Amino acid sequence: MRIGGANNYMGSNWPSPRFFYSPRIGRSPQVSLPNNDYADVPSGTRILGAAKLTGKIAGDWNLGVLQAVTAREMADIDLGGTRSQAEVEPLTSYSVTRAQRTFHGGAQGLGFLSTATLRRFDDALPASDLNHRAFLSGLDGWTFLDKGQRWVVTGWTARSDLSGSAARITAVQTGSAHYRQEPDNEHWLVDSSATSLTGYAGRFTVNKQKGNVQFNSAFGFVNPYFDSNDLGITSRTDVINAHISSGYRWSTPNKWRRSANITGALFGSTDFDGNVIRPGIWANGGVVFLNYWTFFPRFAFNPASLNDRLTRGGPLVKVPAACNGGFWGDTDSRKRFYYFFEWDFARSQSGGWESGFYPGVTWKPAPNLSVSVSPSYDRNHQDSQWVGSTVDAGATETFGRRYVFAQLDQTTVSASVRLNWAFSPNMSLQLYAQPLISSGNYFGYKQLRRPRSYEFDPVGGGVPQAQSGLQRHVAARQRHPALGVHARLDAVPGLDPGAQRSPDRRADERRVRFRVIVQPHGRPAAQQHLHGQGHLLPEPLGSGGARGHGAHALQGDDGTFSRCRVWPVKAGSAGPGVMSAPGPSRFVILRA
Repeated sequence: MRIGGANNYMGSNWPSPRFFYSPRIGRSPQVSLPNNDYADVPSGTRILGAAKLTGKIAGDWNLGVLQAVTAREMADIDLGGTRSQAEVEPLTSYSVTRAQRTFHGGAQGLGFLSTATLRRFDDALPASDLNHRAFLSGLDGWTFLDKGQRWVVTGWTARSDLSGSAARITAVQTGSAHYRQEPDNEHWLVDSSATSLTGYAGRFTVNKQKGNVQFNSAFGFVNPYFDSNDLGITSRTDVINAHISSGYRWSTPNKWRRSANITGALFGSTDFDGNVIRPGIWANGGVVFLNYWTFFPRFAFNPASLNDRLTRGGPLVKVPAACNGGFWGDTDSRKRFYYFFEWDFARSQSGGWESGFYPGVTWKPAPNLSVSVSPSYDRNHQDSQWVGSTVDAGATETFGRRYVFAQLDQTTVSASVRLNWAFSPNMSLQLYAQPLISSGNYFGYKQLRRPRSYEFDPVGGGVPQAQSGLQRHVAARQRHPALGVHARLDAVPGLDPGAQRSPDRRADERRVRFRVIVQPHGRPAAQQHLHGQGHLLPEPLGSGGARGHGAHALQGDDGTFSRCRVWPVKAGSAGPGVMSAPGPSRFVILRA
C-alpha cells in the first residue's frame, strides 16, 4: 500500500507485506501434479478479461478499480503410457479497489484498499492446494504535526481473511511464511481442523521531513496468521518490529564535495511469544564529490540472539553475533563511460562469512544507445547451511526430530549485460542477459543438539555416504534463493533416505537468463516481449519429469544436457504486470 505524507519509510529487518503484486495475475499454475512420467504444464495462466477504472468520485476521492478473470488451465500428463489431463489452475476472479483523499492541502490523508480472490474448483486436487477465497482490507493515512510540515505521522493497518479446505488452511499455517508448527510456539498454534484463517498487520512511523538533522522511527507488527499471498506478498509473519534512527546531512557544497550525509539506527524484533529475534545497529553515509563521483559506505552489527527461521519450522536456535558491511562508489553518470563498483562482506562469530565484488561499466556511444556490463564474484562459507530434518523418536532434546546442517563453501561468478537502443523515434529494443556459474561443496554434516543453542553433534562423522542410483535434483537455496541451484543428493548417514534428502559434496549450477523487448513508442499494446532461461544439467531431461511449453533438451559433445525454457509474449497477452500471460510462441527458441 503506497502511503503519502512521509518522504522516508526505512525499515530494519521489517518484512513489509505487500498487498497487491500485479504478476500474481497470469502467474504460472500453482497446483501440484499427481504422480506422472511426463507432464506438459502451461508456463502461464491465460487472462480471459481484465479492466481498470480510475478517476475521482465525490469531488475529492481518487479511486482505482481493477478486475481480472483468469482461465482454468490443464496439464497433459502421462503415467505408464496412459495419457490424461489434470487441472493445475482453476477459474479465478481477482479484484482490487483503492481509494484515497487528501485534506487541508495535503496536510492530512486517508485511504482504503481491498482485494478479493475467488476461485471455482472443478477438480478435487486444486481445492487442497489453493485457497477457495482470500480477502484483504486495509486503512492508511497521515497527518503533519506542525504548520511548516516538518514532522509527520503515518500509519496503516490491514486484515486478511482466507477460507479453504482443512488441508489447505493447515498447509498455509505450516508454510514458510508462518511456521506455526514450531515446537517453541506457546500461542498461535496449528489448527488442523480450521477452514478459515484471519490475520492482521500494521505499521506506524514518525518522520522529520525537512532540515539537516534527520529522524525516523517506526513500530510495526504482522501477526502469525496474516497472509496476503493470493494477490500480494507476505514473506514472513509472527513479528513485532521497531527502530529509531537519526542522522545529519550537509546539502551546501564546499571546496571538495557537493553534499554528504550520515545516518545511524537501533532496531529489534520479537515474535508474538516475546522471543527477541535478531536486534542490531547499523550506520551508513555518503558523499557526492565536486566531480559527481560518489562513495557510500555502510556497516551493521547483530548481537547473539534467537533465530526462528534456521530450522525451517523447528525449534529456535541461538545464533552467534555477526556483522556485515560494504561500500558503493561510482563516477559521473553523465559521461560517455560510467563506472561503478560495489563490495559486500558479512562475518559471524561461528566462522561463517561472505564476500562479493560487483564492478561495472556503462558505455554510451550515442545518445540513443547504451550498453552496460557488470560482472560479479561471490564467495560464501556457511557454517550451518540447512540440509533437512527427519522424525526420530529418540531425539527427545529436539522434540522427536533431527535437524541436520552442513558447512557449505560456494563460489558464484555471473555477469549482467544490458542494451538499450532506440532505433528511431518510434521503435526501441531492450536486451538483458545474465550468465551464471555457481559451484558449492558440502561437508561437516551435523545435527542440532538442543533448542535455543548453537551446539551440534556430528552426523556420520560429518562425511556423507554416497549411494549410487539416487540421482535426485532439488533446489538448494543458499544466499540467493532465486539462483535455483541444482544439487545432487545422497543420503546422510543415520537419516532415513525416504524421509530426508541431503546434498552430497557438490552443488553446481550453470545458467543463462535473458529478456528481449521490442516496443513501438506510444503503442504499448504492440509490444513484443521474450524472456526465459537456460540450464545445463547432468541428467537427460527426456527421461521424465515436468516439462512446460517451450522446454527443450539438447545433448552436447561432453554428454551433458542443455535445457532452455522461453516465455514469449505477444501483444496484449503476456509480459510482466497486470495484463500478462504467456501467449503462443512466435519466436525462435534460443539454446543455453
